[in-house]
Amino acid sequence: MVLGLVTMPLGVIIWLIALPLCIWLFLNDKARRSVVLFYDVHDAAEGWFETLITRWRSLFRIAEAMEDS
Repeated sequence: MVLGLVTMPLGVIIWLIALPLCIWLFLNDKARRSVVLFYDVHDAAEGWFETLITRWRSLFRIAEAMEDS
């Protein structure tokens, strides 16, 4: 930013190059520090989770129907 201000007529060009670079570096660093986790759930935990999801969807549909009426 300071370099762009010091060389003001050319500073706009420096900012136009530096801004996308800074955004890319920020997003790249954020992705690098993120962890994607995949896991399989079986047995009783799987049944419990499926029941939870099914009941949650039913409650959500009921709430939407009450809002519409």
